[in-house]
Amino acid sequence: MLPIPSIDQLVVIFCKQLDIDYKLTFHCWLISFDIMSTPSCLMIPPHCMAMAIVIVTLNLRPRELMTKFTSPEHETEYLSKILELIDCYGDFKCPETLVNEAIIYILDYYVHQMNFSILNEFMPPIDAETGKEQIFKFMNLKSKFNDLKVLSERSCSSAALLKQDEYLQVWDYNTSIKGSARFMLGNKRRRFETETRAELASPLATTDSKAPPSSTVL
Repeated sequence: MLPIPSIDQLVVIFCKQLDIDYKLTFHCWLISFDIMSTPSCLMIPPHCMAMAIVIVTLNLRPRELMTKFTSPEHETEYLSKILELIDCYGDFKCPETLVNEAIIYILDYYVHQMNFSILNEFMPPIDAETGKEQIFKFMNLKSKFNDLKVLSERSCSSAALLKQDEYLQVWDYNTSIKGSARFMLGNKRRRFETETRAELASPLATTDSKAPPSSTVL
């Protein structure tokens, strides 16, 4: 079984595949450096997070990034065309809902944690285009993405699928099982336990319900 590439590797692979220039690729890599230090890796698959980083960068279009090396930069119209032609699932096997969830996570991170970002080391404090601090670009982009369809509180639509997914089974988190310990964020654990009880008690839950593809289930 081949190892799964990390987020920073995937953003470079995706940028090369989409013919994105060096400066924007480097910006994607810096975002991946920040995001890999967050709990997002426990919630969103790396290829979906990498695709979200590329989409965020293409929307921001940072041109003031300070890099050691230079390369020809694409025009704004060319970048807009790349953004329009991206097929998340068709080209990169990234479910749109998971990519949207990652986009919102990234923007929320920078809106609240910009002071701790590595981007501050490579970008001027004030954006030349807007005359405002860099954080305002992320805030403005977040306002444009408010209507994105993201993950709902329900992980799946049928009790049958819920029973099959061992990840969502009720665990005893106080003791390890067979020498292994399981880590899950507290709010996620409570949510899954509530969903399990609600699904099993629902009169609409049937064993022959059509289950969604396993790739879309957390």
